[in-house]
Amino acid sequence: MLVQYKGCGPETPTFVISATVTSFYLPLAIMTVMYALTVRALQQQLREQRRMTVTNSGRSRSTGLYSVE
Repeated sequence: MLVQYKGCGPETPTFVISATVTSFYLPLAIMTVMYALTVRALQQQLREQRRMTVTNSGRSRSTGLYSVE
């Protein structure tokens, strides 16, 4: 008796597209949005720190190597 291998799931175009979107593009979109929100929050935090580190002369001090603005 010979048994043929049929793959590991349906091979219909609908299944292939939905599996691709679910396993790759949806996480990609989530990671991209989270990255953008993280960068935005870090930029806002840097601006707040710069506002709070004002010297007596009225100029802000250098905050190090990283400059965002």
